Amino acid sequence: MAPLDKGKGKAGLDAEYLPIQEAPPPPPPLSEQRRKQASRRQTEEQKTDDHDPEDDEPLPQRPSTGKEGQSTQLDANYFAIDLGKTDAIYVYSLSFLRGYDPGSKRRERRVLQLLLDQYPACKSAATDYRERLVSIKQLTEKNLPRTLEVFYHEIGDTPVHGADALKYYVTVSYLKKLELGSLHDYLGGSSSGSQYTAKDETVAALNLLLGRHTNQSTHVSKIGRGRVFDQRTTQPLRAPLRGGLEAAVGFEKSVRIARAGLLLNLNAATSAFYVPLRMDELIKQWTDEACPRNYRENKNAWQVQHLVKLERFLKGLQVRATYAPRRFHSVWGIARASNGSNRPIPDQVMFDLEKKDEHGNAISSESITVFEYFRRKHGIRTATDCLVVDVGSQDRSIFIPANLLDVLPGNFYRHVLLGAQQSTMIQFACRPARIANSPTPNHGLITNSGVPMLGIRAQRPLNGPYDGFGFNVDLHMLRIDGRYLTAPVLQYRQYNAGGPVENRTKILLSDATKHGAWKIHDCALALSAKRHNWSWIEFTKGPPCDEVQRQVFLNAIEDGYKRYCSFDNIEPWDHPDGLSSHILPYPDGKLEEQKKTLQEFLNKFKVNVDFLFVILPEKSIPQYAMLKLVADTLVGIQTTCVVKEPQWEKEEEGTQGQPSTSERGNQTSNQGNNPRGRQQGYQQRSRPGQQHRGRPHQGHPHQGHQHQGRPYRGSPHQGRPHQGSRQGDQQLTIKEQARAYRGKTQIKCKPEVIANIMQKVNVRLRGTNTVLANAKDPKLFTPETMVVGADVTHPGVGSLDKCPSIAAVVCSTYTSFSHYTASLRCQGSKVERIEKFTEMLVERLEYWKAKSGAKSGGKSGAKYPERLVIFRDGVSEGQFQMILKQEWPQIQKACRETYAKAKQQFPKILLMCVLKRHATRFFPRSEDDRDVLGNPKCGLVVDQGVTYKDGYDFYLQSHAVIKGTARPAHYVVLVDELNLAPDIVQRETYQHCFLYGRCNRAIGIHPAARLADRACDRGRKYLQHVFSPENDRQRTFDRATPEDRGAWIQDVHDDLKNEMFFL
Repeated sequence: MAPLDKGKGKAGLDAEYLPIQEAPPPPPPLSEQRRKQASRRQTEEQKTDDHDPEDDEPLPQRPSTGKEGQSTQLDANYFAIDLGKTDAIYVYSLSFLRGYDPGSKRRERRVLQLLLDQYPACKSAATDYRERLVSIKQLTEKNLPRTLEVFYHEIGDTPVHGADALKYYVTVSYLKKLELGSLHDYLGGSSSGSQYTAKDETVAALNLLLGRHTNQSTHVSKIGRGRVFDQRTTQPLRAPLRGGLEAAVGFEKSVRIARAGLLLNLNAATSAFYVPLRMDELIKQWTDEACPRNYRENKNAWQVQHLVKLERFLKGLQVRATYAPRRFHSVWGIARASNGSNRPIPDQVMFDLEKKDEHGNAISSESITVFEYFRRKHGIRTATDCLVVDVGSQDRSIFIPANLLDVLPGNFYRHVLLGAQQSTMIQFACRPARIANSPTPNHGLITNSGVPMLGIRAQRPLNGPYDGFGFNVDLHMLRIDGRYLTAPVLQYRQYNAGGPVENRTKILLSDATKHGAWKIHDCALALSAKRHNWSWIEFTKGPPCDEVQRQVFLNAIEDGYKRYCSFDNIEPWDHPDGLSSHILPYPDGKLEEQKKTLQEFLNKFKVNVDFLFVILPEKSIPQYAMLKLVADTLVGIQTTCVVKEPQWEKEEEGTQGQPSTSERGNQTSNQGNNPRGRQQGYQQRSRPGQQHRGRPHQGHPHQGHQHQGRPYRGSPHQGRPHQGSRQGDQQLTIKEQARAYRGKTQIKCKPEVIANIMQKVNVRLRGTNTVLANAKDPKLFTPETMVVGADVTHPGVGSLDKCPSIAAVVCSTYTSFSHYTASLRCQGSKVERIEKFTEMLVERLEYWKAKSGAKSGGKSGAKYPERLVIFRDGVSEGQFQMILKQEWPQIQKACRETYAKAKQQFPKILLMCVLKRHATRFFPRSEDDRDVLGNPKCGLVVDQGVTYKDGYDFYLQSHAVIKGTARPAHYVVLVDELNLAPDIVQRETYQHCFLYGRCNRAIGIHPAARLADRACDRGRKYLQHVFSPENDRQRTFDRATPEDRGAWIQDVHDDLKNEMFFL
């Protein structure tokens, strides 16, 4: 327990500022554990921020606002703040008197909540509940530091101020005064951004002041710096996720300085929380969701792997003991049974109970079970089948049965959700933007729930709790102007069904692409990849794929090549050893054994095949990751994966020549549901002289294409292949049966699926899916421009400690903006800057030069690009200076190492950051400008109102929203050597979002940034065993096995280094 003082209390709490005239009594002696915690806390408080705003690199200024496009009126989720007559904010530091540290974050937060409530002078103050306090009024001008006495009581208890009150002592020290006069001048335009250096500090102080109301509320949970959740909400703002979790809607807020002035950004947010239950009930719900059925049904069948997962699920959970309501604990883990079994229940967990004399000295000890201890100490006969939870620490265990613990409300879930939980969370979190019949549109949530939750209200006193600050916060969203850009015209090739291959162009006008998605059913891809050999392999876990079903898929791929790439007679390559050489049971065992088996298997295809289609037995990330690791880094062959449908069932052979029982009994209803008598199952080709309809195949990309020998579509039981029961019937080959099949397929091969696969295959083999037809004279993305995307991905929850981060740099190839190549590197754990930017960029520049030489017919024509457009993904606003000070010099160094040696003029560079994780949302005011979800239509650009007061940035929503509320991409220019007009940058960036090779849709960010993100994700797959280890032993990457550390470090096989393997 925390050190408590039961000395004399101090009266007179109505004084404006209460100094302690006498020194507080000496604290009780600290245990070794508390002494370590206090020392660690003191070290953290002594750390100072060495960042000096005056040393920041200047950002380029916006040359002008854009004019191009159709204007529109928008509501932005920002609210204007009027500081009134507030002229200064005073900043203080907080520290607990040595020896009186609360010992836990929960108790520390409660102490500082009581400090603000118990002292009237703090009505105009707010705190971060750790080490800072800010106030509109100056607390004192003399005798600093001051020590405050705080009387402690738990939520719901009656405050006590007498001699028996629990007391803590907090020291308040003056730090600085933030003058707001400069901020007023800056917002009024009379001061430049470089002259107001206290911008970040002022915004941080205002965030604390505007968050006081929610932070002081005992029913509000806070996550991070700005997200708050009201634990009293019910449906529709709360939904169960199963497994002991629930989803809740809250809000995230932040103060921003923008062109429209000082604004409060408020957006709806969704997070997962533990359901406040009794601990044993929570464990049961988790077991029902996360454990196999045979373990759920047998309570004695706990295995170590499940106990470790459960321990990870519960660790850090805030709980309260039911037998002692004032005892709060944090879960450390699950107890271990003393007899070595996997049943940590009360009568199997033992510990040494010490007996002490009146002076607290241990005189003896005995081993006792948890069950016996609670029977003796508290008279509780706890259940013998519940788990025992450790609520102590690494140094000292405290064992309590799970049925004697209550989970407190507001426990935030920090781990990865299970598959079903993720689906439920997505369904719940994706709320429409602005729909009249929706119960929870985001626009209504923000204005009707979020604003009142912050304490902003229209009644007098104005703005409620902010009256003491002198603030005025507007109740209505900020109205701004936006513009809709014209969608580009795309060029494909004309598809001639059943006719000869032609190279006539097919133009999709803006009317076809203005909604952000377009159909290509009557198009062939703009430029086919080089002709290549392809084949297939299948991994199995159990029976292999049905032979006919596999052939249905291969036929669809073969037809897709003909349909979209205009390839004739491009059948899959068959291994000389027969069908068995294409099928491999997925290897089990150690990592190195799996890699060796897969490598030997794939090498059989390497010489004769350029591309492999892989059939996986299930949706398994570890299987997919292992395949990509071996194929990309060890063998050097391109692969794409499909998955068998787990629910597919083959029809019984005995029913293929006659109707089934259900068909006999429900023939009328079948005909009603299938008016054309569509055959379900394998069909026989029609005999000569039979008449049939020319209806296109289902699950086949040839829409309307006629095939010789079409099956007869008669009654539900006619035409099925059987063992020659009729004279003249023919036994069909596997390929013919596949062509005739009309039922549900075991592998998805609908026309849209095959179209998507062929687009990926075509781009990865250096083809071009589409080109911009109306971009004949580009100003930004000229033929001499290389587009660069850069990103870094970090280890997440569940990764090994000190697991490396992965950096990726992708670059467009010569004159082509559809094909990108990538360089990958491992780097220091959670290091945001790209440590080897120079090395990776040099690799890509050299490849560009080699391609330009090949295009020009010799080395004499080889040259580096004349300009670079770089999109840096995955950074936040606080990391701009890191990019300018650490990554920008690496980019310049790469240019010196290449251009200087070639005696070529250095390129002009445009460096932009792409921000995705922000809380800015736009809501069109006119119904004509909204989509079906109430979002803006694609092509919206905003470069005023909510953009930076100083700097060059714009918001661009380039995609059409499928679900939820649209989140525009935020582009921030950090280096601008091109000096192009904003209209050019915005228009051509928007147009390139239509050139993403994986689909016929516009995407939300520039393809270079998106591809850098995909390249990083591919690197994560190479290190799947350390990023998401299946073995739950607690290890760090430094202590990992050699095969874990050395599985992959950088790049891929030489044959794929300059290919688009990561798409």
